[in-house]
Amino acid sequence: MTIKIIRDTGWIGMGSALNIKMNGASVGKVAHKSILNIDVPSGNVQLQASQFGARSNKIHASDGDTVKLTATTWSKYSLVGIILFMLFSNSIPSTHWIRFIAIFAMIGYAISHLIIPGFHYRLSK
Repeated sequence: MTIKIIRDTGWIGMGSALNIKMNGASVGKVAHKSILNIDVPSGNVQLQASQFGARSNKIHASDGDTVKLTATTWSKYSLVGIILFMLFSNSIPSTHWIRFIAIFAMIGYAISHLIIPGFHYRLSK
């Protein structure tokens, strides 16, 4: 009895594998553009993925299910947007307050990465 987990997170987190937890216990890692098959007991199990403190939402799955692991739209574009904002604000004179906003946005991004489950990675059937 197995569950198939397909990782399709794009460029987000591609440098390392995501840890897969089943009912709170680590059962394996899924690398960039890879598939992980995990053995499950009969009945429903709860799955969650994590990487460097970022956690996905929790999802219930059972034998034979295929679960897709993706990056959220927010995760794909927000970091690039913040970096571009910081680069362009550097060329505008007297923009100390704009740089402060960019730094505050970066800190908010990092905190959201650690605190809000499912904000950067999403599991779905």
